[in-house]
Amino acid sequence: MAKWSRPYGDGGAHDAQVTIAVLGSAVAAVLIPAGGLAAGEFTPAVAIVYAVFIPSWVTLVWRVTLVGVYIGFEGIKIRHVWRTRVIPWTQLNRAWAGQADDFDAW
Repeated sequence: MAKWSRPYGDGGAHDAQVTIAVLGSAVAAVLIPAGGLAAGEFTPAVAIVYAVFIPSWVTLVWRVTLVGVYIGFEGIKIRHVWRTRVIPWTQLNRAWAGQADDFDAW
């Protein structure tokens, strides 16, 4: 299995961000439905809705934190929220790096 790395050098900070985001969401996935049931605030049906929604949210948070461009022995991996694509080195004839347009978060 190939080791993928991000070429724009985040110094391991990205791994910490992914860990914090996923663990925080996973803890919320357990505590919110369980706490609501224990406090009598949720009916079992509402707890089930939360128990389905929150893991979906955790998955979405996990995918968003992994968005980016990665390089490895197999080629270049481009991760979007809904799709991951690997371009093998043999199919790549040139690459260009620069400021992304229309992807500004602000």
